[in-house]
Amino acid sequence: ADFAIFGQPWSIDYAGIAAPTTMWAGTADRVVPVPVCKFLARQIPACRLIVLPGAAHFWILEHAADVLARMRAMLDNEDTAQTKPVPEQQS
Repeated sequence: ADFAIFGQPWSIDYAGIAAPTTMWAGTADRVVPVPVCKFLARQIPACRLIVLPGAAHFWILEHAADVLARMRAMLDNEDTAQTKPVPEQQS
């Protein structure tokens, strides 16, 4: 099933995504490595990529509070969330 999903291009217009987007990636993720996330983040306008040193594929289990806090900040500051993309940051 994975090959059927990942073995062909997806028909998604990433450039057409208008919503502010934040993507997290773990440096120890062997399923979706950081270079793949960097490539995808470059395809989405106003996408912020946050790289988590040492985090693996299920990084969310240890970083859920951070994700929720960042989402809350974006909702609280909708005007500022729609500005230029922020350079890649370490969390």
